[in-house]
This record gives sequence, C-alpha cells and structure tokens, in this order.
Amino acid sequence: MSKTFFKRKIYNEIFSWHESLKIKKRALIIKGLRQIGKTTIVKKFCEEHYENVVYIDFMHNTSVKSLFDKDLNVNDLIISLSASNLGAKFIPYKTIIIFDELQECANARSAIKPFMEDGRFDLICTGSLIGLRGYNKKVSKGVSTGFEKVITNTTRARRVDDNENSYHFLTRDEFMQKIENGEMLEYAEYNGNLYGQQLTIYFCDFVRPEQKFASLADLQQQIEKDMQSL
Repeated sequence: MSKTFFKRKIYNEIFSWHESLKIKKRALIIKGLRQIGKTTIVKKFCEEHYENVVYIDFMHNTSVKSLFDKDLNVNDLIISLSASNLGAKFIPYKTIIIFDELQECANARSAIKPFMEDGRFDLICTGSLIGLRGYNKKVSKGVSTGFEKVITNTTRARRVDDNENSYHFLTRDEFMQKIENGEMLEYAEYNGNLYGQQLTIYFCDFVRPEQKFASLADLQQQIEKDMQSL
C-alpha cells in the first residue's frame, strides 16, 4: 500500500462523513500512523468544501491546550480560540474546525460532544490511536503506579543509521502474530513494509486496593494522598 492509497482512502472517508451530516451531526475522528498524509488531505478537503477553516495543532501549539482546561462552554472556547489563533474566524454553519494531533490534549477530546450539541460548526479530529481509545483499561482490582512506553515495530530491513531507539524490527510473521493477538495500537503497510505502534504498560508498585468514593471531593483527597505516598 502506498501513501497515495492512504490519501485516497482518507479523502473518501471524509467525503462520506460530509454527506452524512445532512442526516446526523457528528464529528469525524481520523486515526492512523503519523506522516501518512492525514493532515494534508484533511486540510485539502476542508478548503475545497468549506468557506472557513480553523486549524488547531495540539502537537506544535502547546499553549492552546490550556484553553480547554476550563468549563467546556462552546461560546467561551470560541472567544479564547479566536484570541489565541490570529485570523481564526468562527462563522456559524460555514466553518469546519480541525483538531490535529488530538491525542495531545485530553480535554479537547471532551469538547467534541459540546461542539456537536451546539451544532454551529463541523469538526474533524486527527491523531494517532494513542489516547483516542481506552487502551488504559483497568487491569486489576486496585490502583497501581508505573509507566507506559510506545514501541514502533516494522518489518523493513535494518539500516546502518538505525539505533536502538529507531524501531523494533520484526519478521512479517512476528508482526502479523502481534496483530492477531491484538497487541498493535495501529498499523499500516508502506512500500511493502509493515509499520505499527505497540503500547506496553509497566506496573512498578501497588498503591492501594480499589475503593468507591461518596463524592468527587473525597476522590480528590484520596488522589492527593496517593501522590504523597509514591
């Protein structure tokens, strides 16, 4: 599969979503490996089909993340985003908003529903699968502490300039086995080679047994105690 194939597939998916808006208002989330053309084709489609495009990049414009830390009121967000993005105009029913690298801003994900309920703007989100689905599911009846690491696997041949942090090299059979086992967060084929990301979570210590809380305040107090105990 080539980049051209992926771009064509992405474009067709966006077109189908755009047509479906006539029936039901919903956001579009495009997930996949980086640098396969997601953002480029999304921008191209939006510029061709909308009078106004607002592009927000959470990967490179880190300051915009804090705008989503407050109450997710659409009117307030529009005012804040207009002030932080010079030239950004939010024209009701004529504007498409692009949330790029959505996995970098958890609160922006939470803003999708308010924007859809508001109904004045269309919304497309792009990003990797990391953070866009429930990969951090509860794995035991308790609270643990640890860390997570994303491993990028590939079946291509090792190059002389590759180092231990470049890729984890697998045979095609090993790669396909990981797909079958559900270990791959995302994967794609490019120039005859498979590429995919695998999330590994390492649990280092057990903090406390699982428990229920009568209120949000009680939960927040317990979180503070947990942090102090680490």
